[in-house]
Amino acid sequence: MDTMSSVEYNLRTLPTTSITLFPARAQISREVGDVPLQPGTNEVTIIGLSPTTDEHSIKVEGSGEATISNITVERLANKEQFDDVYPDEDEDVLSDQDDLDTDDDDDGEDLKEDEELRAAKAERQQIMDSKELTSHRISCLQHNNGALDGYINNVRAEHNTDVGEASEAYQRLRQNNYRDLLAAQADQRHQDELLKEVDAKIRCLTKRHRKQTAQARRQKRLAKLHKAKEQLKASRAEEQRMEEKRRIRVERSKFWPKYVYAVRIQLEVSAALPSHGQTCSLLLSYVTSDAYWAPSYDLQLSTQSATGTLCFDALLTNATSETWDKCKITLSTSQATSSSLADKAPELREWAIKRGSNGAPLLYSRDEHQKRIKGPPMAKQARANRDTMFGFAPNDPRVPQDYQMQLMLLEQQNKKRMEMARQEQNPVTQVPFQAPQQMPQRIQAQIQAQAQAMAQAQQAQPQAQDMTQQTFGSDQYDRTMRARRAPRSHQRAFLNVEAEVDEEEESFSASGGDETPREDPNLAFQNSLIEQTGFATVYELQGPKTLAPSSTSAKQRISTIALSAIKFTHTVVPKLKAAAYLTATIANTSRNILLQGPVGVTLDGGFMGRTTLPRCPGDGAELRLGLGVDHAVRVVYATPEVRRSGGVSYNEERKIYTRSVYVENTHSADSIRLIVKDQVPVSKDERVRVEVLHPDKLRAEHHDDDGQQKQQQEVAEVGEAGRKADEGQWGRAEVKMLKTGAVDWLVTLRKGRSVRLALSWLVATPLGEEAMQVDH
Repeated sequence: MDTMSSVEYNLRTLPTTSITLFPARAQISREVGDVPLQPGTNEVTIIGLSPTTDEHSIKVEGSGEATISNITVERLANKEQFDDVYPDEDEDVLSDQDDLDTDDDDDGEDLKEDEELRAAKAERQQIMDSKELTSHRISCLQHNNGALDGYINNVRAEHNTDVGEASEAYQRLRQNNYRDLLAAQADQRHQDELLKEVDAKIRCLTKRHRKQTAQARRQKRLAKLHKAKEQLKASRAEEQRMEEKRRIRVERSKFWPKYVYAVRIQLEVSAALPSHGQTCSLLLSYVTSDAYWAPSYDLQLSTQSATGTLCFDALLTNATSETWDKCKITLSTSQATSSSLADKAPELREWAIKRGSNGAPLLYSRDEHQKRIKGPPMAKQARANRDTMFGFAPNDPRVPQDYQMQLMLLEQQNKKRMEMARQEQNPVTQVPFQAPQQMPQRIQAQIQAQAQAMAQAQQAQPQAQDMTQQTFGSDQYDRTMRARRAPRSHQRAFLNVEAEVDEEEESFSASGGDETPREDPNLAFQNSLIEQTGFATVYELQGPKTLAPSSTSAKQRISTIALSAIKFTHTVVPKLKAAAYLTATIANTSRNILLQGPVGVTLDGGFMGRTTLPRCPGDGAELRLGLGVDHAVRVVYATPEVRRSGGVSYNEERKIYTRSVYVENTHSADSIRLIVKDQVPVSKDERVRVEVLHPDKLRAEHHDDDGQQKQQQEVAEVGEAGRKADEGQWGRAEVKMLKTGAVDWLVTLRKGRSVRLALSWLVATPLGEEAMQVDH
């Protein structure tokens, strides 16, 4: 039996050649180059297609000395490890631990005495030693004097001692001894003077040394405070980095496939070809859901110049498990997966009737009745549940657990930083903090309280958890990250540390503030290439793009359209609401077909809000966009009046109804155009007559038998100034009435002016009868 040569490729390693995004799906093309071939049967396996792939849309093409004999698509469980695809880059979590253990513990060491102070103290010690010797001499001399006095007092004749010689010797010795005593006392006094001078010098030097020691201690404390602040910043940066990492990890877990599709391609190679060096190239194309594009617009209008700018953007969405890196992206307005392919045009069956006394009326046929009962057919474009496609199972052993250990170590580091900074802060700042033995208890209480609050929130929101954690990601990992953030409140003690350090650094001088800033040019966008292909419009984005799975959409500029000759019109229906609604009529003179989509509207530099832009073809087609109420146009609708006619009539009763509206233009710009709408009743009874009295000669437009609309005989100018100051200067107005009784005033109102528009009509009914409204 012949052996089969097999080669396997992971879709992640295959380059993406092109992507075509449609409003509902996307078509992907990937290239498999230099596939090694052996004579006989070769099997090429491509594994890793997103679970959102339409398996029936997979196509394989290629080039080379081989024949495609079979293509199979299989659904396999995802065997890849999350940590292998997205490896952990934080292997140096404990790198900051050594910095905490190497702090110098020399807070109790004072600054060493300088040479001058030590010399002064040594000099004092010498003086003190000399003084001790002098005191000893004085004591000896005094003792000698006492001995001489005792000796001379005990001299008697019986001792055979010459009294004279003894007396002379006594005097000589006593005189010498006294001379020595006086000299010793003089030395002692001199030594006392020297001691006072040295003590004064020592006191001065000691004061200077204490000042230097205090300054050195203060510098050391500030250095430690700076270090504590840097550690706090590093801790916050590390926490933010871990938070961002957690967010990215949770985001990636939303698109981690539970199963993937594998495409197996069998290639037959002729045995006559060489057994080495034979290759071929394959092109894999497929359609996937959950990847699409949608239009988004930004419209800037100016009422003064009647111009605007429309920015046409595309929101690109990729909610699959694949990343399309550096590829060509094309946008198409065609519905690539339209469900209407299965819809057939309905066929009319014979509408047969016959004579009878009972039966259904002939207003609708039997088929129409059935359609009205069933209603319109529902679209059956089923959307697969993402729970079965993406995320981790609750007990999946592949769920990474190493983060828990890293987060615990990081939390211990943060606690140690906080404790050290708090201990260093207490002897410096005068803010009454908690006692050292009370701070950990408070932190633990906060941790427990926040943990209980999070547990209650988890119990109160099971639906939200089902939609986020259980559906798309690891629940255990998310709880660990939330528990890590619980003790963050004890960082508030560092606010005082930062404030003190900032006070020491307030010697900053902003001397370079008068430099004239350089004006940078405005950034430009890359517009797309536009091509009309049959019923669809294709936009080709310039340059290679990367589209990774994300919960948010990426925005790409398609084109920027300059709008001119925009018509701004105010519509007033005072009978229902006394307000002027501004409407912009925009002509799309570009080649772009504007699809229906959200648009942000900016009017005269002020953002108005977001609304929906209707679909509009190009080449001069117009669209109308409502801009809401214009409060600069004041509208007052007077109270309706009714009175009996003064004429004499013996067979009918007449009443005259009067309505009036007051419009004022408070805009600072030029005149504005308004369409003021009102109505008069239309008689559905030949015995009830309605006649318009004011404006004069107002008649309803009607149509000829051929359907052509007849114009009114004359369009008379109507309206009167709202104020005496506006007489003859307010503008002009025309009025017309439709067959339905609608009355439209076309008003051109100048700035700062006002106009009053009046409408009155007569209703005549037979005597004793009243005109009644007819329900629709």
